[in-house]
Amino acid sequence: MLFNSYEFIFAFLPITFFIYFYLNHKRLTEASKGFLVFSSLFFYSWWNIAYLPIILSSMLFNYVVGNSLNKENGGGEIS
Repeated sequence: MLFNSYEFIFAFLPITFFIYFYLNHKRLTEASKGFLVFSSLFFYSWWNIAYLPIILSSMLFNYVVGNSLNKENGGGEIS
């Protein structure tokens, strides 16, 4: 699925948009964030499912590095 394809513009984007804002309207912010992550992973793997482990490993690596930088910086204080 490409950003300029009909399936993205007329199906994926509106459905994702409305579900995200519906969840936010119901004050389910954690669920809305989780839904966006799931939607992003679905979009990324639509072209080829083999790309899913690449993005998941990148997410895990960034999470680990971010947490280690946060610990070294004093627990969340931005300098």
